[in-house]
Amino acid sequence: MNYTATIRAVLQLKGQAPFQLAGLEVYETLAQIDASVTRCLQNHAHPLLEEIRTLAQRRHTWDETYQTIHRRQELVLGLNSILAVPRTSRGWYTQTGAEVAQEVDQFLDGLSALKIEQPDDASFIDHVIRRTRDWAPGLFFCYENPALPRTNNGLEQYNDTLKRQRRRITGRKGTADYITRHGPYVVFFDPNESADQVLARFRQVSAPEFRAERKRFVVAQDRQRRIRSFRRDSDRFLQRTEILWCNDTA
Repeated sequence: MNYTATIRAVLQLKGQAPFQLAGLEVYETLAQIDASVTRCLQNHAHPLLEEIRTLAQRRHTWDETYQTIHRRQELVLGLNSILAVPRTSRGWYTQTGAEVAQEVDQFLDGLSALKIEQPDDASFIDHVIRRTRDWAPGLFFCYENPALPRTNNGLEQYNDTLKRQRRRITGRKGTADYITRHGPYVVFFDPNESADQVLARFRQVSAPEFRAERKRFVVAQDRQRRIRSFRRDSDRFLQRTEILWCNDTA
């Protein structure tokens, strides 16, 4: 039945904080289902539809909470709309960093004045203003240099992909040691690349550059091996180090 599928879909909703909150979407989707089921019941009664409507109407328990969160999300979305400056066909932003900074200042001033009309949101507004002011010194450089990403969302998504792939291979939940061990070289591994794509990338690198980078990689790997060796047996590691030191100074 279609309506049971809609309930399953609601249970699988995932948001994307801070702009797409799952709780708000669940509430609004349940309101849609409630209205639709109510229209159907006016034409023909059915016990399952009655049960679905009862389930959807339980959202009213959170009516006040929904209104508060929705209202505050609108404030955050207003700030985001200022920072989401469009680009030209050549990739340059249509506003300078100084222009965006001025708009943000004006927006924050408006938020501050809004506390009089919305006293219940005063602490939230103060938090938004304070955090934005704290981030402001480094917030607007990206508009002067298109090569700088405006957010780190792309990097976070890549990290999530990397962690999932590593867990799939090893079965281990933790991936911090793997990332620490291989350092910046981890980013060169893309599980979605084919062998031909990897070879094509390698062909863009000259042999001297490859050898120099491989030497740096070996040094980095050796450093991590020493760290792991010390963690496994610190006494033995220190004894070997003392022997090597004595042999070198003899």
